[in-house]
Amino acid sequence: MRKLLCFLMAVILIFLGSCSDNKTDEPSSVNNVLSSSKNPNSDKYKISVSFDMVYNDSVGNDWDYFCVLDGKTFDDSILLDASHRGSIAEIQVVITENDSFPDSEEIIVDIPVYDGEERLETVIVTENKGRYIGNTAEWSVFISIKKQ
Repeated sequence: MRKLLCFLMAVILIFLGSCSDNKTDEPSSVNNVLSSSKNPNSDKYKISVSFDMVYNDSVGNDWDYFCVLDGKTFDDSILLDASHRGSIAEIQVVITENDSFPDSEEIIVDIPVYDGEERLETVIVTENKGRYIGNTAEWSVFISIKKQ
């Protein structure tokens, strides 16, 4: 019986000794699992945008398109940190036909920052001068948010 008590005390002392390296009262194996798990506040959200011309009734052939979010310009994707999760991202979408009299249209898209959110928007650019004044070009803009 005495040997059993000595053995149990030795196990307890070894256990307590291994815990003294940690700053918590949890066993070291639990602490290691907790410290190795991914911190949800370090997650990133990727906002991706694609632009596709649906039709173009003689508005132009040379186009620029981009988005603006929080003062940052991007044309295909941008990363947001986890602090944006659940907030509304206000994305300005701009499509411009390049010629001596550029035709341009912009829209604002409000989208909540959550994994899997998607929006499909339509932007119509109207010819503002010349022989084809009033003709339109339609663009499809697809916006998606994925957790990285």
